[in-house]
Amino acid sequence: AGSAGIAVLEELCAQGERAVAADDVDAAVALNARFHATIMELAGNAVLAELAGQVDRRVRWYYTPIARQRGRQSWIEHRELIAAIADRDEQRATALMREHTEHTRTSYHARRRS
Repeated sequence: AGSAGIAVLEELCAQGERAVAADDVDAAVALNARFHATIMELAGNAVLAELAGQVDRRVRWYYTPIARQRGRQSWIEHRELIAAIADRDEQRATALMREHTEHTRTSYHARRRS
């Protein structure tokens, strides 16, 4: 991603942080989806971006229940991911995305159990 792409990610992240601070769950979840879609688009993976958009519309219910629980930490993780992308550190970005996805998955399952 070039500087324009990084700027888009930064702006989406700032909007997401504001949504969390305002306790606007719907906006935070929508911005999260836009953030992830933008990463896929910037990576040049149009097929994955299209598939992710289709999946997002079907599984938004999965993210919404944990949006408050994961909210602030999720956007901190997004900031770390932006930094790795800006540094062109593919290995770090990959590891951060795996951790980010795992944190969301474990949060969802922990909430279901409680």
